[in-house]
Amino acid sequence: LPKADWKEYEKFTKDIGLSGETWIQLMTPAMKTTAAIEKGAPGAATEAPAGEKGTKTVTVKTVPVGPAAPPAEGAVSADASATDLMQAAGERMRAGDWGGAKEYLDKVKAKNPSEPGLFAGYGFIATMQRNDDEAKADFTKELNAHPENTAVVGALAGLEARDGDTLGARKTVEGYLRQHPGDAQLSLYLSSLGNAG
Repeated sequence: LPKADWKEYEKFTKDIGLSGETWIQLMTPAMKTTAAIEKGAPGAATEAPAGEKGTKTVTVKTVPVGPAAPPAEGAVSADASATDLMQAAGERMRAGDWGGAKEYLDKVKAKNPSEPGLFAGYGFIATMQRNDDEAKADFTKELNAHPENTAVVGALAGLEARDGDTLGARKTVEGYLRQHPGDAQLSLYLSSLGNAG
């Protein structure tokens, strides 16, 4: 936590009823915690011999922080629009549920295989699963259908650069900039790639 944000953090803990707590652990809603406390640490079990670990029962107060929980499986109706399914897929991705997100994307693909963002979603999941070749193929499909998607241009070029193909990354960005010369973000990205070639 940056020092500059400390007063805001203190206000937050007071607002949610945590003032006076000795320890506060912030975590995503999906995380579970187990604690083994070494002797001598604040709140440690006092009965553990020196150098050994003791345990202490800790009461955990869960406070939702951030976006609402994603929809449960099956929460989106069977006749939902492709747009609604894309939104549900995005919520699953934000929750880190790649399998659930892919299931929603598969439903979108069945309804509308040219839905904007569909292959970008597949590419994002593949990137998170470290499957760069699949991600590049998905990002390329997205750009073939929706060449205006700047974020996907950057994602594809980023994967190419990460794989050591700076020339390919430059070509990807230059190809987009020829048709959209005013895109400042990608122009800056292109300059950061240097002079490959």
